[in-house]
Amino acid sequence: MELEVEMGILDDIITYGNRVLKVTILEAGRLSIIPIEEKETTYLPALRRLQNEWQQHLTDPIKLDILYGQRLLALKPRRIRRHHICIAHLEERIDQAERRFQHVSATILREPHRSRMLYQLEATLKRHQQTLLTEQASLRRFLG
Repeated sequence: MELEVEMGILDDIITYGNRVLKVTILEAGRLSIIPIEEKETTYLPALRRLQNEWQQHLTDPIKLDILYGQRLLALKPRRIRRHHICIAHLEERIDQAERRFQHVSATILREPHRSRMLYQLEATLKRHQQTLLTEQASLRRFLG
């Protein structure tokens, strides 16, 4: 027995215990005949629900600004925490570099060795200070 049915009615036919032997689909002027085994029909209602969900997702426009906004809100606390950890770490490194610089200035008196060490320590100190300024500016831009 052949029936012409809409897709939603197919689920009802299966639910009432009838068997579907084949499905004929006419789509965009193209006719397709699909033979169906009995075990396949038990999955049709679930497949139909999945198909409906996909069609809804594909037809509804995606609002990227809202999607990205939600994602950024979720990431914001992590990024703020990362900035604070980096800033604290850099402040500690700057304090250590300043203490080393003062120690070398006060204790090493031989000029060739002293000037080379002071130059290296000063370069390290400046690098840490510049990185700290960059990290603080990045945090301010992110919060503001």
